Amino acid sequence: MPEFQVLAAFGHRVKQALKKIFQKTKKWPQGYLVVFPRTWAEGTARKPHETFSIDVGDYTDSLEPIPVKVSEYDEEKLPTTAPGRYLIGQKLAPGPVHVAIRGKHLALCAGHHALVCRLGLEGSILVMTRSDYEEVTSVCVPGNNPNKSKAARLRSFLVPERFVEPGARLKDEDFKVNILAAVVMETHAIVVIDYSRLDRWLRLARKEGNVK
Repeated sequence: MPEFQVLAAFGHRVKQALKKIFQKTKKWPQGYLVVFPRTWAEGTARKPHETFSIDVGDYTDSLEPIPVKVSEYDEEKLPTTAPGRYLIGQKLAPGPVHVAIRGKHLALCAGHHALVCRLGLEGSILVMTRSDYEEVTSVCVPGNNPNKSKAARLRSFLVPERFVEPGARLKDEDFKVNILAAVVMETHAIVVIDYSRLDRWLRLARKEGNVK
């Protein structure tokens, strides 16, 4: 788990990006949360790993009733009967985006939802343009697990060639990234990345909006 100073740097990065958007548009950024179960760790029979847990409070699905198409890869990880299915099966309403640090946890809030992240050692929070985010998340491929069947379940997103520095690769292979979740805004996106997939988070949802 990163030390507080590392989380503080991530939080500062996000706050600065939000301020720049506000200065340019004169409106505080609005966004909505997205999760990608296809990239989440599965653990093993001997060592289970739970990527997320949910606290819905007074939130109900009727607050965001519009269904959306679900990726077959996310469907496999979070089927219709699974707790938290609404995270991928419904269009989440946008709301003011905020970030906060408490101890070794970082919280991203948008609309009715908050994502309280406990990052792994290789976890990171990045801010990118909306167009770059959509390009990166448009193609997912099997991950790097040596077990081919498990690699097919543990998906990664393919990094476009234009993002790869010349000489950065020791051999001719694709660059991949594990984006576990994101806050998507009109012009930018905040993404939660972990190359080892060991991030954990609590998803909070409240009727009245951002969780304080």
